[in-house]
Amino acid sequence: MHATGSMLPGSLCKMKRWNKPHLPPLIQPHDRTQLLKIAPNFVFLSKLVAGGNLRLGEYVGKLICVIGNKGGTGKTSITHMLCHGFGLLGMRSIAVLTDTSREPLFRGDRGYTPLDGRTPDQLEKILAKMETMPEWIAVIDGGANRPEMDKQLYEIANLALLPFRDSHEDIRTVRHDLESFPAAYGVPSQWPKNPWQQMAAEHTLDELMQDYRPRLLEPVYTVSSSKLLLETKVPHDLPTVLNNVCRGLAKQALSKLESE
Repeated sequence: MHATGSMLPGSLCKMKRWNKPHLPPLIQPHDRTQLLKIAPNFVFLSKLVAGGNLRLGEYVGKLICVIGNKGGTGKTSITHMLCHGFGLLGMRSIAVLTDTSREPLFRGDRGYTPLDGRTPDQLEKILAKMETMPEWIAVIDGGANRPEMDKQLYEIANLALLPFRDSHEDIRTVRHDLESFPAAYGVPSQWPKNPWQQMAAEHTLDELMQDYRPRLLEPVYTVSSSKLLLETKVPHDLPTVLNNVCRGLAKQALSKLESE
């Protein structure tokens, strides 16, 4: 564990995400040695350094980090729903657990691969392995109440997501997180389906989140069957309503990744 209390490997802590809309700078031959010192284990680095004058962003793997300081907002559910959605779209993905309060899950009949990244060594090995998996997407479940961890995951993410529920406490917390992470997106999670509750939730957003509306994804509505994705053994055939919600969430994430 580092002095900051971070779970991230030291070599990755120093990586900075590229701020849109600026393109990352060209890497000249004389910069390669310095780049290796900065991040010797970062995703796709060996391909990048061997390739000549390339833009770093063209070869960095797709890394989505689901973060946020408050617990109970649905970070783990969103992580698995995203990965399930990617699988339904014919894409390969991994769901990386970093929350030490949870037990790791196994693949079984899932359309994606859960991996255990609860220690710095495990997390570094997973991210390094992504170098050999250029078509895969990694989704990291950041856990809760770890602000330093959130900061470092945000810095290396291609896309950072902040789930929140329709409570004033959640909304106050996500407002703070959106201020702290200016390129992140909020995800209304476990959103009510009842028309009256929806109306109340939308009113709360209009009242407290109006300035952040452009940075909110479409709501992920409550689907009771989403808990099936967190079971040790996932049923082979999952409910259509769950598949549709997961597919829609994955499409939203892909749209934001493409706009980065």
